[in-house]
Amino acid sequence: MLAKNVGMTINDLARKLGLDFLKLKLPINRLKTRNIGVDLDQKQVNILIRYFSKEAIVPEPVCKFIINQFEQYHKVVSSEEVAKENLLSKRDFRDFVKGLNKNEKFIFLKDNIFAKTEFDAIKKTKIKKLVSLFLKSKISKNIYTSAFVHTFDSKTKQKVRAKINIHLLEGIRTKTWMQGQVVGFYNLKHQDTLPIVALYNGNIEVVDAVKHDPRNRKPFTFIPRQKGKKQPVIWAFNINKLVNSASDHKKKECSSQDHRLFHFINMLMETLNDKKISCEFTNGGSPRDPYIKIVSDSVTFDINKFNVSETDTKKEKESKIKTYGIPNLVNTEEDIYFFTSKKYIFVKKNFRENKAIVVSNSVKIQAGWLPKKDIKIMKGLQEIEGLTGIPVDILVGELLTQWYEAISASYKLEVGCSGSNQEILSYWLRQGEEEEK
Repeated sequence: MLAKNVGMTINDLARKLGLDFLKLKLPINRLKTRNIGVDLDQKQVNILIRYFSKEAIVPEPVCKFIINQFEQYHKVVSSEEVAKENLLSKRDFRDFVKGLNKNEKFIFLKDNIFAKTEFDAIKKTKIKKLVSLFLKSKISKNIYTSAFVHTFDSKTKQKVRAKINIHLLEGIRTKTWMQGQVVGFYNLKHQDTLPIVALYNGNIEVVDAVKHDPRNRKPFTFIPRQKGKKQPVIWAFNINKLVNSASDHKKKECSSQDHRLFHFINMLMETLNDKKISCEFTNGGSPRDPYIKIVSDSVTFDINKFNVSETDTKKEKESKIKTYGIPNLVNTEEDIYFFTSKKYIFVKKNFRENKAIVVSNSVKIQAGWLPKKDIKIMKGLQEIEGLTGIPVDILVGELLTQWYEAISASYKLEVGCSGSNQEILSYWLRQGEEEEK
């Protein structure tokens, strides 16, 4: 071996790393092709690439850099390995990693000359977060509200052939007995549909088998909602807020209230199913910020049903607390407003019966007529309904509200003071007449 200040031959370096010397050819080439090691003497790098051989001398700075890269290589993993470990399509996941933006690549990937491609150097410490990010993109595009999926043997924790029907936002248990909420479904080509689950620990994962939670509960059967018949209550479940609420509780001592948002969803789902309340479910949002929407008729939460009682057995008490927490009227009202909008609903509290009644604050208005040339407005609203899950009749109301606010502001700006409804609308009509001229 040569002196320290000179470096060592490629063969000696390879032996030090436990490799055949030819295994260093591609990594050394990548110093140039991937712009890794830009602070190295590029003249030395070019000579090393051009005259690669067993006895070629690797200068000490380059030698140190290659050794460090080899050590770092054991701290990264390929996209193929991550996909296999997490029940994902290899091609699907690799394409997603390729599409990461510059900041995301900095967070999740590590430049490494020993990785086959720049997308095969995923930081091991960031795998869970990257998989969650990938699955969020799938959640935003999910079109399934329920599916038959495999369950597992409670004793062996192994997947069995039997399947159960699970629903979007349903509470489930995984094979490791972790609790979570179904937030979407993932289809592997020519294979089973698998549930995407937001776990109580803040991770989002694809799992191959689940049980209902509580496990003695029967599958949910919801009644489809007839649009325009009753005042709608719109629930929006932002996936980022849901999993972030779980992550926040990792840092502190566990308590019955640590997973309140998950517990509330369980209460809502149970109430919608048990009371046969009409509702419909849709996924939407962006690939990085997905959500699930429920549009339902009015909902009455019977808090007593979800709290433990003296007649409950020890197991029943434990099951209730793990599934619903320890709800009361105050925190239930807070959770209702967290997932809805005060603009569209209000909550009636019945302290004597310990019930919270969620009622729509919307008023049905007379339908209007559109000129044929403006039918694109309706088509646009229908597209937005498909993306957001918000019914067209609600969108029309929102459009009218924003239009009226804009006209009112324009009137105030021109006249210098607020006006009555008649004055504002007369002002708008005058503007229309002037434009037609």
